[in-house]
Amino acid sequence: MPRSLRLAGNTIATPDLSAHDAVRFFASLGLDGVDFLCDEASGVTPDLDAPARHALRQAIADAGLEAGCLRQYMRELHSPDAALRRAHIDGLKRHVDLAVDLGYGIVRLFAGREVPAADWEPHWSRLIDGIVEAATYAAQAGVIIGVENHHGTMTDSAVRTMRAVHEASLPNVRVVYDQANITGGQHEPWDEALRLQAGYVVAVDVKDIDVGGPGGQKRVRPLGAGVLPWPEILPALFATGYDGMLSIEYERKWHPEALPEPGVGLPREIAYLRAIGQTLPAAR
Repeated sequence: MPRSLRLAGNTIATPDLSAHDAVRFFASLGLDGVDFLCDEASGVTPDLDAPARHALRQAIADAGLEAGCLRQYMRELHSPDAALRRAHIDGLKRHVDLAVDLGYGIVRLFAGREVPAADWEPHWSRLIDGIVEAATYAAQAGVIIGVENHHGTMTDSAVRTMRAVHEASLPNVRVVYDQANITGGQHEPWDEALRLQAGYVVAVDVKDIDVGGPGGQKRVRPLGAGVLPWPEILPALFATGYDGMLSIEYERKWHPEALPEPGVGLPREIAYLRAIGQTLPAAR
């Protein structure tokens, strides 16, 4: 029996839709879950009042969708500016509260910003302290902090991400795996990245890229049209024991010129992934 993949829509695909409209759209495509970007476009921010939080949580449930990973942007946990750093740590805690109210068990973490090598260790030390404070708070609510492999952050590679996880040393600090980001940054090949992070991955972002831009610049591509070998990555991922959803990062918000509008492109992405699922053994 083939594996039935659980796929989440990510509102990075729907910058022109409200949160409620995105929920309805993803449900209409037969998706299984929804990941929100916490931004003004979706309206999903810590400023959302209690009735609006309740209504959105109910809308997700009524649509038959799962709450996947909440994508927040507090990235100054490592700042030498004490006031800015405190504001972002406290902001991350507010996103944890939002996650709880919306039914999300995972909050994505951007691990600071990339810094010059000469300033690396002081920034890293502050980053880990910030992660520990926020994750300790999140643990009280049963929320996982997922450190993403993300370009432009201090955890742009699998090695750096696992260093953060190990140094934070808390059971609710885990990994949001994004191989396209790792590949785009010319870090670990996918098999090495999976080996390093196996057992720690709690969310997976699926997208594709190539290097066909000017001067070999990284370029966003539809799934199957780039360099990411998802028919090889996914069976290896599930072999590590991962049993969560796959979040389709259809980056229409950032790259509208590179991708068809979501009503056209997302069904193709879903079909591509479902076809891979047909080649995989069912979960045990």
